[in-house]
Amino acid sequence: MLRALALVALCTPVLLSSQVHYVKLRPFPPKWERLEIGFVVSAIIDRRVDTTNIGYALTGMGNKRKAAKFKKRLPAELERAVDELVVYTSGAKDSVVLLVREFQVSELDNIGRLNALVDCYKKQGGGLYKMESLDLYKEYRGIDVTRYHPEAVIRTMKDLLGEIATLLESYEAQETGRTSLTGLLQEPRPAFVIDTATQLKKGIYRSYVEFIANDPGIEDVDIRITEEDASVLKFKHVEITGPEGKEIGLKENPAFWGFCDGAHIYLNLTPLLGYDFYARLEKITEYSPLKAPPARMNNQGVIIGGILGGAIGGAIAGAASGPGSNAYVYKPREQKILNLSLRLLWDIIKEDEELVRALREEKRRDHPDTKLEYLKRFYERRGGM
Repeated sequence: MLRALALVALCTPVLLSSQVHYVKLRPFPPKWERLEIGFVVSAIIDRRVDTTNIGYALTGMGNKRKAAKFKKRLPAELERAVDELVVYTSGAKDSVVLLVREFQVSELDNIGRLNALVDCYKKQGGGLYKMESLDLYKEYRGIDVTRYHPEAVIRTMKDLLGEIATLLESYEAQETGRTSLTGLLQEPRPAFVIDTATQLKKGIYRSYVEFIANDPGIEDVDIRITEEDASVLKFKHVEITGPEGKEIGLKENPAFWGFCDGAHIYLNLTPLLGYDFYARLEKITEYSPLKAPPARMNNQGVIIGGILGGAIGGAIAGAASGPGSNAYVYKPREQKILNLSLRLLWDIIKEDEELVRALREEKRRDHPDTKLEYLKRFYERRGGM
């Protein structure tokens, strides 16, 4: 018995590690190609919602989904990247602190993506002053995009350093924006309030973090939807104008998580299902219904999906609903999109016996519209929609 327990103990770590893909940062550019900068990065703070991974990778036969991780903590890996990417100019005086709010890799149909959202602070006179929140995005293609993840991280960090150098050239600290390193370290992680918000704030979500906090990163925008009743929008159906009258195109900004027109939230399906559409979410609930084009499946019946936030997206499709279904649910707290199969619908509404009986009598109960309608009715009857 003891020997059997010992074998289990030895095997368990191997099993767990087999579900992880480690992203190893290499190769770094040679010294003569390094970026020359006149500032130092004195600290990198990790304020992501989910710090257990940096997204996911698809590996092996059947595109097996694995959590993507660094060997060390994210700040340590990014600090090493900075050291390997730069040459400091003599007499470099400026010092900056980076607060990482999002940093994630994903894959879909031989397309890899990296999304990062980093707040940049300048150290000055014993205080820290926020310069800007930088939204960084990389897209890379190939038969095996997994091997490009390290290069994407390195290139993203190089772009980040270049943008910081540009910011420092003209930045003037404002006393109202003063904070401290201690203040940043004590800053709580974003709270999940979107499901209880009495008023949705209008604007563009650059990341999952901004969505859950009901705090769009791009505000003061005018949003016009030409197909008001449509649950799925093409890019051309949405016209967004910024605070200075400048057009903000969704096609030109694939890294956007979504947007809110003040009444509804629209989710970017490009990194999730591989379609250039935005899907309207109903009121945020445990299983938020949405419509979308049919998902692509691999040979294991798994939705080939991207990620929303730091967690792994996509899920096993229900057996009762084939890949032609375009009824889905989004689980905001788990950051997943699921195919709304009949099996899943039965499981969600099983406590409402009257609604279950009505669904059994439906002749077209497997139709996407029918499934979505019954899910909406379920939440309406519970007072959740």
